[in-house]
Amino acid sequence: MAMMKKMTLITMVLIGAYTLARNNIRLLPEHTTWITHPDIFYKFLVPLLMMLSAVFSMIFKEKTNLFYLSFLTMVIDATNRMSVFVNVYFMYFAYGRSGPTRSPVDATLVRVNMVPSLVMLLVEISIVLALVLYVQKLNKPVPR
Repeated sequence: MAMMKKMTLITMVLIGAYTLARNNIRLLPEHTTWITHPDIFYKFLVPLLMMLSAVFSMIFKEKTNLFYLSFLTMVIDATNRMSVFVNVYFMYFAYGRSGPTRSPVDATLVRVNMVPSLVMLLVEISIVLALVLYVQKLNKPVPR
């Protein structure tokens, strides 16, 4: 379990750091997520909590609650990514495109790049499935 736990925590730190960097670095100061974005919980707090809880879980190895906290925040992040993917998928098939139907005059047009988000979603789903299968294997009775 130690190797699986360490790989999971390292992956969580990388996903959290990438998400924080993508949402807040190389943007104009008024566009940074932690200042102005209405989805501050999903764009800033969840990745920050996932990253910090994974780091502290690696530092304090005996605290399993920190591992559960980082795992739960990863599941919340994966659920958010899945909902965004379903929303964009629905808009593409309903309206023929994935962007907004009309943009306001003063809006900054943003091209949605779903590839990094989908890759991280697949990684998160595979981590969840691997941990579930590993725990099931641990709980399986040993034949005599």
